[in-house]
Amino acid sequence: MYNSVCTFQCNETAGYSLYPEGLSEITCLPDSWSFSAPCCARACLPNSVVDMIIILDSSSSVGAENWQVMKQFVKDIIELFDISELGTHIAIFRYNRRPDRTSQILLNDYVGDKQGLLAALDEMPYNGRGTWIGKALDHAKDFILEIRNGDRSDVRDVVLTITDGRSKDDVSVVSEELRAEGALTYVVGLIPSNGKGPRGEELLRIAGSPERVTMTTGFENVDDIFERMLSKELCGHPCDVKCNPSHVAPENGKMRCSDGNMEGSRCVFSCDNAAFELRGEPVSICMDQMQTGVWSSPTPTCQARCPAFGVIDLVIVLDSSSSFGKKNWDMMKAFVRNILNSFEISSIAARAAIFRYNSKVYTDSQILLGDFPDNKTALLAAYDAIIHNGRGTKTGQALLHVNNTILNEVGGNRPEAQDVVITITDGRSEDDVAVVSGSLRSRGALTYAIGVMPPNSKGVDEQQMLSVAGQPSNIFIARNDFEGVYEKLIKKLDLDICVNV
Repeated sequence: MYNSVCTFQCNETAGYSLYPEGLSEITCLPDSWSFSAPCCARACLPNSVVDMIIILDSSSSVGAENWQVMKQFVKDIIELFDISELGTHIAIFRYNRRPDRTSQILLNDYVGDKQGLLAALDEMPYNGRGTWIGKALDHAKDFILEIRNGDRSDVRDVVLTITDGRSKDDVSVVSEELRAEGALTYVVGLIPSNGKGPRGEELLRIAGSPERVTMTTGFENVDDIFERMLSKELCGHPCDVKCNPSHVAPENGKMRCSDGNMEGSRCVFSCDNAAFELRGEPVSICMDQMQTGVWSSPTPTCQARCPAFGVIDLVIVLDSSSSFGKKNWDMMKAFVRNILNSFEISSIAARAAIFRYNSKVYTDSQILLGDFPDNKTALLAAYDAIIHNGRGTKTGQALLHVNNTILNEVGGNRPEAQDVVITITDGRSEDDVAVVSGSLRSRGALTYAIGVMPPNSKGVDEQQMLSVAGQPSNIFIARNDFEGVYEKLIKKLDLDICVNV
């Protein structure tokens, strides 16, 4: 109604106050309100949750006096945040020619202990020569931002680099990698007394944006500037409707949001590959509910399909005959590598055996089930070393080797594991495959056949493929770089191994 007055108040106990400050009431005018309605907001940084890494230049050009001023600046930054288990965590290290691991402070060193963090910073020494910023940023990315060192996957990373010099190494690649992983990168350039100072274009490469670069001669008011910069990126306008916490990409998955965590933002989730299955809603939208941002659905997860973590003894039989062809061999090697990467290789999950054959079985390069029971890296290295040569195609002989040697307890076969045999061939064997394939299935093995179209265009022998696989649904024909075969095979394994387990 005209002249109606609306009064607003906030929950001050929880730290909220009116924004704009002092606007506590609005009046209804003939065709509008006297002001837009205020909102209840909290101070941004004290209520923000970030993992912050502060990188300090301790090269000789900084000087002992500036080093103390720099440390005071860092203390002022620390005071902006709530240092707590559920709040902000801070890591600090210094560098010159190399990062100093002795005095470094990790993200999980002083959780909830601001005074301990400040005391550790006080103890950080100043010495050394050289300015290798690239090495320092590599250390932040590859060591500091590790889960074991306190990095939290669901929390935004902020990397602040302070330097007075010109880096002796490249800073571009690692800075881009940090931002690609979601980190906000800032830089403070200290202009030294010799006037040389850091190069503006180098600072821009570190920060990624001019708005994240600050130049100073003595850190005066830089903490206020940094607070405004960070508040803008983390919090936006106090009255904007935001969904907090923001979504993060699920482990083994990807996320794409149209507008971050702002109202109306649409986040779409997917998994990295067919070895993982999205559990939950694939789309989540930030919605306004009474001036509070609420996601339409929680962050989904990417869960490994059953074969990835199943107790499986996997045997892969590779046709290396001349008719198979070098081009098909290279494509097959890449395809099989994807299969191996889909499984959790460990003594309590999957084991893998691989060998090649043509007119004979090659035992010199074969990998037995017990060779690498919990070392996928070594398994892949041994697999990569398997070469292609020879003539003839005796698939029956190869499958007999599986039955008699590979699936043997001496070779690492486990009685509690599900045996899975995948044969990859152009499907024109010179010997019988039906009897031995039947024997494998009689002992409980699941058998699959992948027929590769040979370069001579004769095509696969479908009847032999059926004998090897046992049923039509276990046959996969590879054309055009094995396109689509991986996804179909993984889904079939999921169906055969996991359903009704």
